[in-house]
Parts: sequence; structure tokens; C-alpha cells
Amino acid sequence: MFDRFIPSMFKRRLLLLAIGAALVLGVILIQLVRLTVVQGAQWREKAEQALTSHRLIPTARGSIFDRHGRILAVDKPSYDVAVMYEIINGDWAYRQARQQAWKQNRHRWQELSADEREKLVVQFQPQWNAQVDELWTTLCKLGRIDRDALEQRKAEVIRRVEQIASDVWARQQERRAAELEEEGQIEPPPLVKRPISEHRSPHAILENVSEDTLLQVRHMIALAESRAGAIAKDAAAAANDDMKAWEHVSIQAARQRVYPLETLTVEIDLSTFPGALRKQQRVDVTVEGVAWAMVGDLRPIWREDVERRPYSRMIAEGEKEIDLAGYLPGDRTGRWGIEQAFEDVLRGHRGRILEYVDSSHEDIRTDPIGGKNVTLTLDVRLQARIQAIMDPRLGLTRVQPWHAKEYSTIVDVQPGEESTVDPLRPALGESLNAAAVVIDIGSGEVLAAVSMPTVGKRQLRDDPDSVWKDTLNRPFTNRAIGVPYQPGSTMKPVTLLAAVAEGLLAADGLISCTGHLYPNLANQYRCWIYKHYNGMTHDQVVGHALDGAAAIARSCNIFFYTLGQRLGTAKLVTWFRKFGLGRTFDIGLAEESRGRLPSIIDAREPHRGGPSEAIMMGIGQGRVEWTVLQAANAYATIARGGYMLAPTLIRDIEGQPPRTRHREDLKLDPRAIDIAMQGLFEAVNKPYGTAHQFALLPGKPAIFDFPGVKIFGKSGTATAPPLREPIDDDGDGYPDRYGPPLRVGDHAWFVGFVQKPGSDRPDYAIAVVVEYGGSGGAVAGPIGNQILYAMRAEGYLP
Repeated sequence: MFDRFIPSMFKRRLLLLAIGAALVLGVILIQLVRLTVVQGAQWREKAEQALTSHRLIPTARGSIFDRHGRILAVDKPSYDVAVMYEIINGDWAYRQARQQAWKQNRHRWQELSADEREKLVVQFQPQWNAQVDELWTTLCKLGRIDRDALEQRKAEVIRRVEQIASDVWARQQERRAAELEEEGQIEPPPLVKRPISEHRSPHAILENVSEDTLLQVRHMIALAESRAGAIAKDAAAAANDDMKAWEHVSIQAARQRVYPLETLTVEIDLSTFPGALRKQQRVDVTVEGVAWAMVGDLRPIWREDVERRPYSRMIAEGEKEIDLAGYLPGDRTGRWGIEQAFEDVLRGHRGRILEYVDSSHEDIRTDPIGGKNVTLTLDVRLQARIQAIMDPRLGLTRVQPWHAKEYSTIVDVQPGEESTVDPLRPALGESLNAAAVVIDIGSGEVLAAVSMPTVGKRQLRDDPDSVWKDTLNRPFTNRAIGVPYQPGSTMKPVTLLAAVAEGLLAADGLISCTGHLYPNLANQYRCWIYKHYNGMTHDQVVGHALDGAAAIARSCNIFFYTLGQRLGTAKLVTWFRKFGLGRTFDIGLAEESRGRLPSIIDAREPHRGGPSEAIMMGIGQGRVEWTVLQAANAYATIARGGYMLAPTLIRDIEGQPPRTRHREDLKLDPRAIDIAMQGLFEAVNKPYGTAHQFALLPGKPAIFDFPGVKIFGKSGTATAPPLREPIDDDGDGYPDRYGPPLRVGDHAWFVGFVQKPGSDRPDYAIAVVVEYGGSGGAVAGPIGNQILYAMRAEGYLP
């Protein structure tokens, strides 16, 4: 064909050469386009990396303060002793032994089989293992820790590094598989697992070392460096180098997170305690973990943290974006509480220095930006005092004979006689778990939020199993804001106000206590007085039907069964939600619970929201649960005259404007509020009030003996579901079933408020719950009384 169009052989050859050259040039142009356009950013980045180096400048995490400016959490400069990873995991000793075996057998090394080489390595390895072991022994001595603790730290470093490596390799394999799939290959070749940076880096083994330890470690490092210098001049001395492992030890500047007021000692006056706990003396009580559940703690970063905020990531067109606040290996992040919820505020931004190899550019410095400070509404001294009051060592959160009739008689049980107390109920003298919240009613600020038992840094460090594996006491749980409980009778004032607001009862309306709600069902929906006092009714005691104040003070179930029946489940749910149930207040903590309420749609379903459920919800039982924080705020809403103001834990965030907080008028009947408050006053201050006196102590002394203020409140004894251990059979982190009951009984409540002399309305709301404690008045009431004394000690009450 070419012969017809191009007769000359010379021209044909010339054409073929031109076509070949064009093809070669085309290939070159395609490769040029690929390198400059398609992969231009990638190669440009590599070139820039070759011409620049960067150093990061540490930043300081923001501090956390209490309402009076006391430091709750602060970064403190410190130093760590770090060791290269190959020393930690044992690879270094093996590598040194192999190198020594090669040096002494280099002339025949290629002739040896793999097994023969390994035998030679094994001969030399013991001396290097011994050197590493001596390094660990010396570090234990200098750091004043035992070998088991050091081995645990080594194991944790290895676990963390290998987890990171596994994640990195998995992502590399995923990317490689995706690339090969685009190229039409189905099965990717095995991934070559190259070491990651953590494999070649030092890791802290001794943290926050003392100055004395720091000087001694520096001396050992300097000694190793001087020997290394001598060996460089005299190769024969290498055989006697017993300090070589120390060349892989370094001192790292670090920042330690310190919680200065995590442990406090406060003085408690026992002369105001009830019963046998009363003593004419003051005692110093040291409490640990003060505000631990609210402030939080730090932990090493997880994969999820890096994915949420990586230090670097690829953006459009292959360019890399650097986030100086992003996470790098070795970083720590908030574990819970304020430290977790305000991680991005507290964290700060590192600084960076870009240094250029050539002299045509000036170095670029980005200064670090410290994290912002967060000021809480908590008073840490008040928090510590309330925690001391609730410490089982003082007795108020231990089962006492005056808590219930069963316990008042159990001390007299003779040998051979059986106790009448359910063995699953807390036994006499046993510790009780509890929580308390104090709110400034005018501002809605949370002054204290105590959860017991709490955990201190020492316990978390020395005995973590006692924290994370205690399924009975669950000390890791924030009971003040994170656990919902059935309210029991403490819900009755809310039910009254809802019924009046809905026009289902006049503000001064009366309801008769008939002992049981339905005339023909004497064993259902009974009043407590009918049940415990041989068929007696409140009408018989008072001489007439009850109004709202008398019903609250005497805690008449029939009154509130009737109101629940009139309101129905849907209206009750609507009003409970208005008072803060079934939603969070966004106080700043992820642990905050919504409580429990049926949805409005569910409440309107006849088979779910029928009369029986509404009847039980009217007295705070059934599908209604609130947290201690929600209880305190509901009563604060009553004390404000029906204005809902969401409580807050945050007073100030540095550099941010104050948060706007909306006051919502619930449009309650003012007369109904006055009647409810009168009932709450009588419940505490009148002999017939359910929160007035210790029925089982000689002389029946008053539960509240704090003088000079006006105290309102309501006790509650709420039927509680059995406490069961969750069991995770498949290991997915969610319970698959629950074990047998560990504890049964009633939760004990006291919720109220206190008014200082000269105030028009109450000043502070208080809520206390004691898990499986029994009688609200006898168990939770005395704790509420002591909280008033704590508030006086800190200047809140006269």
C-alpha cells in the first residue's frame, strides 16, 4: 500500500522514523501531562517537602475555673522520659544481636542458611537483652515505680502503636484495592506492611518526672553519648559498650493536665446530724474526685478522634490542608464532662515553624494559640462539702435503724430468728448511692452537682477495675445529671399545677380521700395511709376533704390519682415536658439525660396511654422519670412563679459572648402556685408533713432543724425497678440480656427550696435522691438539711 503512494524506499523509511518519533514524543507528552497536571500537586508537595522542614510548637490547653475563679483544671509544664519503640517491643536487642553476628561472620554470611544465621543471632542476643533489662531496672529505680507498673506502661504503648499501625495498613489496603479495581484488577496483591512513624519514634514511659529523676536520667543519657563518641574513635571498644541502649532514651517536654482541687479537706459539724450520728464535735473529711464527674478527664486519642479532626487531610485537586489543632499520635482528648464537651474550645492550636533549605525564602513562623478558658457555675468548695456530707463514712448514706421499721427492729433480732428485710435490699450499715443538685433559682446556675460514689484520680490510676467493673455501684455514672429516676410523690406539686392550668380543678378545689380510688377495688390504687393504718383515710384525720396544700403536705395518693385520671396521659406528658422532662437543658455535658416520658403520640394510644397509666403518672410512677437536675429545676420553676429557665453549668467561655437564655412563662395560675408552695412549706414544717420528723427516732425530732430561713420541700418514696447487671454476649458494646436482680427497693427523694430572710421568693432549689434508700423523708431529708448547713459554711445562707 505504501509503495503505491510513496514509491521511494527512502521516503517510506523516513515516514516510519517520523511515526516512531511521534509515538515516542506522544508517550513523553502523555507522561508529562500526567506528572504536571494529574499528579502535579503530589509531586509539587514532595518537592516542597524536600526543600522545607517544619517544627511544631506545643500549645497549652485552656483552664477550667469554678464560679469564684478557683482553678479546677490547668496545663502544667512537665517532662517525660521517652524510649524508642524498638527498645520497648524488643526489636532493638534482636537487631543488635544480628548485626554482631554478621560482623563476626561476614566472610561466610552469604553461605549460611537462614536457620544457621538465626542460631548465630541467638548466641549474641542474651547480652543485648540483659542490657535492655538493666535499662528498665534503672528507669524503675530513678522513676520510683515497680517493674509491674513499668511493664504495664510498655504493654499499653505496644497495644496503642500496633492498633494505629493496623488501622493505617487497613486504610492503605482499602485505597490500593480501590485503585486496582479502577484498573480492572480484582484481587490486590498482599500489602507490604512498612513501619509507620510510631514504630520509629520515642514513647513516654515515665511521665511528669521529678527534677531529681530528670537530672539523673539526663546524666545517664550524657554518659551514653560520651561512650558513643569514644567508640567512634576506637572501634575495639564497641564490644564493651554496655550503655548503648541509653542512646535511645530521651527527655521530652510535655504538659501535664492537673486538677488542683480534685482532693479537698473540709470541716463538718456533726452536732446537727440525726440520731446516733450526732456528736458534739467537728471532723475533717478528705474527699477525692471533687467535681470529677462534671469536670472530666483526659484520655489518649482514638481512631474516631483522628477521623473527626485530622492534623492533615487532602482537599480538592490533591492539595493538603493542615489543621494545627488536629490530632497527632500521642495527643490526648477529653474523656467526659467539660473536658470532652468543650474539647474544641479548650484544645488550642499548635504553632509551626517552616524552615527552608535554600536561602531565598525566610522561615515562616505560626505562633501557637492557647485554648480558651471555661468558667463554670459550680462552687467547688460547696461541691466538696456536699460530697463530704454524702460520704458513707459520716453515715447519712449508710442504712440506719431509723430509715425504716424493718431496720429499727432488726437490731433486736435474737439468735435463730429470721430478719424481715428482703436480702436484696441494702442491709443495715451498707453504703447507699446518691446524688444531689443545688440551683440558684434566680439565675438558673448550678452551684453543686454531686454524684456518689465518685472516683478520684488515685483510684482511677491504681485500681481501675474498681471503677469500670463495679456493676452494682457504677461509680463512673453521673447520677446528678445522667440517670433518670421515677419521681414518686415529689411530682405531686407539678400534677396539681397542671390540673389547675387545664381547668380540671379549681385552685382551691377539694377532693375527698376515700382510701382507694375505685369503690369496689379496695386493694388497688390505695392511699398510703389506708394501706399502713388499717383502712384510715385523710378525710377522717383532717375532718374534711383535702385541698391542694393539704394533699401535698400529707402526700395523699387519692387526690393525685384523681388528678391524673382527669388529666389523662397526653396532658400529663405535655405538662411534664413543659417542666423540663423528656428533654435536655444543654447544660454543656454529653452525659445529660433526657429523662423518660412517653411520646405524645404514644400517650394518645388507648392501649398505652389509658386511664391506669395516667393514674400512676399523677403520683410520679409509671413511665415518667426525671434526673436530679430536672427535679431541682422543676421546683425552681415553681419558686419563680411559673417561669421556666433552663439551668446552666457554664458561666463564661473566654472570647465568646454570654449565652442567651430564654425565660418561658408557663402561664400557671398564681393562686395554684401559692397553694402548692403552702403545701411544700407544711410538708417540712408541720407535724403532719411527710418531710417533717423522724418517726422512728425517740421524741420524733424534726428532720430540718436549720434556723433562720424558710424551707419548702417534698419527700418521695418511689418504687424502683430491680437493679440488674447488663450482659454483653456478643461483645458489641450493647447489652443482650440482664442478669438476676442485684438490688431492690424504693428510691428516696427530697426536693425543695430555701428562702433567705428579706427575699420575696425562694433563693435556692435542692434535690436529693438516694438509690434504694427507702423512705424519702427519713433518708433523703437529712441530707437536704445538711446541704443547708454546707451552704451556710460557704456564705450562701445566713
